[in-house]
Amino acid sequence: MNPMAAAVFAVVLVVAIGLFARRAALIYRLIRMGKPAARFDDIPGRARAEAVVVSGGRGVGSKDGFAIIEELAGLLGAAVGCSRVVTSAGWRPHSDQVGQTGTKIAPDLYIACGISGATQHMAGCKGAKRILAINADAEAPIMQNADYAVVGDLREIVPAISAEIRKTR
Repeated sequence: MNPMAAAVFAVVLVVAIGLFARRAALIYRLIRMGKPAARFDDIPGRARAEAVVVSGGRGVGSKDGFAIIEELAGLLGAAVGCSRVVTSAGWRPHSDQVGQTGTKIAPDLYIACGISGATQHMAGCKGAKRILAINADAEAPIMQNADYAVVGDLREIVPAISAEIRKTR
């Protein structure tokens, strides 16, 4: 794992532990540690191998709601992605869509914010070495597939992560 991804994990855990103290549930899971990530580099034009990708789904709420996703991505030097529902709603361009009918990605860290984790979406991000899911629904499919999962309101968690990252700079 590259140093940036490791630093993000550390910040997320600090934030999540702080939120846990305020009754947000933290689920810390290490499901596939050490399992080599699948790569899609052999499919020209379809794979993106950025170190970090921050994506938003229906849970972001609106086109304007992506401001916090973009801010976190900017702080991390990450790409911004989204789910199919977001592109269908016109909140983001189709080129940002992660999934079977979008872009297949293979980052060191995939941060999925407010994404349910439909099969089509998971097909697009299965190349990620680590998945961090932030979702209010502990039963969302992505939470079962994530290496790290934080159950809570992304509108509280994502800005808190960004604030912690800003403190370190």
